[in-house]
Formats: sequence, structure tokens, C-alpha cells
Amino acid sequence: MKVINNKYTLIAIIGMLVVSIGFLATSIILRVIGFGYEPYIDPNPTHELLHDGKLYFYDQMSKELGTYTCKKNYKYCGLAIETVDDADYGFRAYNDGNDDTVKPENNRYAFIVDTELDYQQPGDANVILYDFKKGKAIKEFAEVKNYTVGLTDNIVFVKELEGGWRILILKGPEMTYLTDYFYQYVSVHNELATNSSRLNASNIVTYDGTSWQIINDIGSERTDKTTKQIVDYSTNYIIYRVNDLYQLQTLNDFSLLNGQSFKELKFVKGFATYAEVANIDDDYYIVDFNLNKDISNRYHRGEYPDIHSRITDDKKIEIISNGNILETVK
Repeated sequence: MKVINNKYTLIAIIGMLVVSIGFLATSIILRVIGFGYEPYIDPNPTHELLHDGKLYFYDQMSKELGTYTCKKNYKYCGLAIETVDDADYGFRAYNDGNDDTVKPENNRYAFIVDTELDYQQPGDANVILYDFKKGKAIKEFAEVKNYTVGLTDNIVFVKELEGGWRILILKGPEMTYLTDYFYQYVSVHNELATNSSRLNASNIVTYDGTSWQIINDIGSERTDKTTKQIVDYSTNYIIYRVNDLYQLQTLNDFSLLNGQSFKELKFVKGFATYAEVANIDDDYYIVDFNLNKDISNRYHRGEYPDIHSRITDDKKIEIISNGNILETVK
């Protein structure tokens, strides 16, 4: 019996050793893959941009992409306020009416202002182009703009510290410039790209202080340089302002509407060849400039001073005055 008891005792000891070794091995494995430690505490649980002296950047799935550590004595540490200078040049660009900050670009780059100075508007402090994936400051600029919604092809307009706007591309791991030129003004027309929430930057308007020109998104010239002020354009057409009147031409400089000048001339959004115009006699109407013919009645602005058009949900054009529909153009 004594031998038998010793045998069972030995078996029990071996069993306990096996269980202990198994438990220890399991514990080690769980620790290696992340279990068994103290639970991870998110330092920025509400995913604020600025938290505890750091800027945090996330992707659309709330995955952290990188951080930026602010100066100790900062008065402002955050995204740069975008420049809105289109009214100074009479160009009809996109404007949501707000002083917005420039959103991060391509899940990699942010335009940051980190300053001990008061920062309330563009130009108050330098803008840092920061690669938050690398955790590296790339370059400083004076101002930046991309119209809040952003531009196609990861294009951003930046004003160099020495002056002049340039066309920056942030598509890859390195920044590049579209051209070697410095401009007094650059912009894009108020049109979203197809199936995109960004403005279409396939064509870009530039002004060098003397001449206006449209270039494309690979830097090639779409138009010759001209002293005529460009106030708007579409894929194939340009509206110029000359002596306080407006003219319509194709991008290859062919005059439309018999070369007439108008007091008012605007593209009708959603209709590639329609424009609302007011002629020298102050008659308002809508015209198909490709067919060179009126497609609405004419209304004298003396009788209808607030006359304008609007697009309905079913893609018809209504001519409105004083809240009343004067005509529907199909």
C-alpha cells in the first residue's frame, strides 16, 4: 500500500507540474501578444485635435496616424487658417462664408501653426508643413489655401515666405511643385470634380501681377497669357472682365455671343452651355451660348431689379423675382 500511495503521489506531483508549466506558458504567450498587461489607456480618448499639448491626427476609421508636440508656451497650436483672397482679384471662387482651417492632406500632411503670438488670421504666423507619419517638419510657408473642401490631385496653394503663391502637390511621400513659377494669385473655378467632394483642379487660373492665364494639372498652358481679367471659367469657356463689362470666349480664344459685352454674365451651374446675362440695355435673360440663341424671355432689370435664376431638383431653371417664378426654362 505504501508503494501504491507513493505512486499516486508522484502522479499527482507530475500533474501539478504539467498544469503549472501550461499555465506559465499560456501566461507568457498572452503577454507577448498583448494580454496580461495593464489595459491600454488612450491618451486622447475623445480624439480632439489638440489635447494635453499635442496635436493628434486620425484617419477616417479613427486610427491614430501621428502626433505633433506643441511648443511649451504656445498661444495657438493647431491647423492653419486658410487664406481667402478671391474677392481682391474679382474671381468667382468657392466660398462657404467661413474662416476655416486647412484640413490634413492625403492622410499624411498637416499645415500647422504653432506660435506664442496671437494668431487670428492668415499671415499672423508662419505655417509649418508637417509630415505626421514621419513626425517631421518639411517646410514653412506664409499662407495656405485649399478652399476647405480640398482640391483634386492633392494640390494645395501655398504662399512662400519670400512672397508669391506656388502650386504644391502632396500626392506622394515627398512634396513637389507643379511649376517653377511664383504667382500673385492662383485659384480654381467653383466646380466639384465628378464623383468627388473636392474642387476640380484640372485647370488652374493664375495671375502674375500683369497677365492672367489658365494652366492644367500637369503644368501645361491651356490659354495664352492675357491682360484681360479672368473672373470665371469652365472646362471649355472663360468669362473675362474688360472695362467693367463681361465677355465670353472659348479657352482657345474664340469669341462667343457675337463678341458682345454684358453688364452681367454668369454660367448656369449644371448646364455646360447656358449663361444668365444682362445686356447693355439692362435686359436679363438666359442664353445657350453654344447655339447663340435666347432660351428664355427677356426681362428689364428696371422692372425686376432682383431677378435671378435657380435650379430645381428636377434640373429645370426657374427665373425668379421678388419671390415669384416668372418663367421656367426646360
